[in-house]
Amino acid sequence: MTQTRSDRRPAPERMKFFATGLLILVTAGYLLSRLFESRHPALSVCAAFCEAAMVGAMADWFAVVALFKHPMGVPIPHTAIIPRSKNRIADNLGTFISRNFLGADAILARIRAFDPAARFATWLGNRVAQPLDLAFWTEAALLSEAGIDAVVFGPGFIEQAHAADEYVDEAQLETAFQAFLTVFRGCLPAVSPGQGELTP
Repeated sequence: MTQTRSDRRPAPERMKFFATGLLILVTAGYLLSRLFESRHPALSVCAAFCEAAMVGAMADWFAVVALFKHPMGVPIPHTAIIPRSKNRIADNLGTFISRNFLGADAILARIRAFDPAARFATWLGNRVAQPLDLAFWTEAALLSEAGIDAVVFGPGFIEQAHAADEYVDEAQLETAFQAFLTVFRGCLPAVSPGQGELTP
């Protein structure tokens, strides 16, 4: 299958060619309808339709072109809006983003809505525990026998636990600390400012 030259045109060029063709078509329809309207009165409907299509097409073209440049190179007032006001638009956009998306209140509200502590707890609760053949033991087994859910979690590698050269990376300590802090913040009640009592 071979492509013609029109098929190889970029999408914007094809759309521009198509829109221009439609404008020429409705303009020709308007002129022909007006020319033969005296013989066929029903053509007045076609003329009105073509006229409305022409006005709409010209208005849309002018509105879009006026945003980026002067139509046909004529410096008409209130045209080329974006090039003349790009700095002001950028400043306003930056202010809007920082105020509505990057402010402390907005970020805290999104964190509360996301509820990372509850999601982390749900993730832990949905994980299926896999039995491991290890040479050490934790109190989690006693808690499980008593019907209490237990999670063994902490920094380090299982393969090195209780070994002679056991060690823990500082990065893992920080990761574990942040995980515990997230869980505690989600589970503990909040303390009201200026009060010694815990409030739910």
